[in-house]
Amino acid sequence: VIKQSLMAYLNNCKPDDLKSVEEVDPRQLDIFSMLDKS
Repeated sequence: VIKQSLMAYLNNCKPDDLKSVEEVDPRQLDIFSMLDKS
């Protein structure tokens, strides 16, 4: 469920927005790193 919501969120985000999003919440950084590993 979490992964599906993340994918939907990422699909709604523009590539330029990802940089600012990653800088906003450290917890989101952890999620992105987990997705990169999987």
